[in-house]
Amino acid sequence: MFGKIMYQVKWSFLQTIFLGIVSGIGAGVLSIVVSENFWRRENFSMSCIMVSIGGLLSIYILKLAGWAVHDCWPTYFQFTDCKHAVCGAHLLRECNALIEQGSKWAGQFHAFLLDLYHQTDRGKSKLPQKKHHKILRRYQKLLRLAEHEEPPPQQRLRGKPKQAKGRNLLDRLTKHQNAVMAFAFHQQVPFTNNQAEMDIRPTKTKMKVSGCFRTQYGAEIYARVQSFVSTVRKQGFNPFNELFTVLSGGKPEYSSIIC
Repeated sequence: MFGKIMYQVKWSFLQTIFLGIVSGIGAGVLSIVVSENFWRRENFSMSCIMVSIGGLLSIYILKLAGWAVHDCWPTYFQFTDCKHAVCGAHLLRECNALIEQGSKWAGQFHAFLLDLYHQTDRGKSKLPQKKHHKILRRYQKLLRLAEHEEPPPQQRLRGKPKQAKGRNLLDRLTKHQNAVMAFAFHQQVPFTNNQAEMDIRPTKTKMKVSGCFRTQYGAEIYARVQSFVSTVRKQGFNPFNELFTVLSGGKPEYSSIIC
């Protein structure tokens, strides 16, 4: 019953809360079962259920003027009105996999990222402007080393040329250089999208227990409630008190921080 009442709260009102509080988002995606196949995306504390990738979520992302921190999935870059940053933790894991296969350039790039991570106080600050040129030259040098080390693509009779995983990573680092370096040059950009990954965990736990949602309506109720609770908790407010206030028609405490 509570979920149905919460679902009836105008989404435009909750959307105002999210867009007012969040200036940058982390993106994560988790496949869940809702009778057929639906998807849930949770970006900091904004969740929605949709039949296909893109769709409803693009409405909210396109209205954000901040940063989207994600794992370099090509679909995310279709949202052109927000700025993009690539998660450093994902890059480090990819480099580790290549290092295990004997890649030298991956080891140097891994060390390069960790050095920037520590120089920026674990991604909480940014490098001074005078260091940017030097860092970018070092970045380009590593890309040239990777270009020399990685085998060229192998042409096939049909389809795209076959590439090694190291070559695929090199292509992404080349194409999305600004997104990779965003955490070092912009203080508001975190090093990882761990926050978004953590926000997916309650949904994953629910799926392990329940297996699926019986209806899309039930999934939408869950996404809306979870989004609201997670958002107010991150802003330092009591979720129960805020839910009670909103459903009672009162003025919530977080209204003072809405932009």
